[in-house]
Amino acid sequence: MRYPTTAAALLATAVLAGCSSPPPPDAAAPVTVTVPAPSPADGPSDEHAGLGTPQPAPTWDAAAEQDARLLALDAMRAYAQPDRDPQTWYEVLAGHLTATGQAEQYGTDPTTITARTVRDATVTSPSAYLATAQVDTDGGTYAVLMVREDGASPWRVERITPPAR
Repeated sequence: MRYPTTAAALLATAVLAGCSSPPPPDAAAPVTVTVPAPSPADGPSDEHAGLGTPQPAPTWDAAAEQDARLLALDAMRAYAQPDRDPQTWYEVLAGHLTATGQAEQYGTDPTTITARTVRDATVTSPSAYLATAQVDTDGGTYAVLMVREDGASPWRVERITPPAR
């Protein structure tokens, strides 16, 4: 029965040794810190160096409004095709959509779409990055939300919302 007592004594000694603090440094001893000089090969450090050139910020002007209007009309013309087979319908529409818009429309049954004829669109914009078109169709007025990433990026459809019934 000596083994458990000896093991407990060794464990207690190890724990207490781990808790002890190192002796204080000699106040009289000088402290020397060596900092390596930067090498010319190191060059300047920039954490954003690999991100590329920033694109220009978009502006909301007559050209941006016209581009958004044309996209809304083109996207709705692709959308308002209830007689197309689902695969063809999706493939034609997907070229106008963001990744989120594609995920939202994937699996849609085009026969459930009430619009067949697209008439006109009115566009408003709360910012240079977002625009909403009210698209008049024979099935009611659809809302088309469009986005763009920057001034060099084209508008893309994020969401198509059918009229309330």
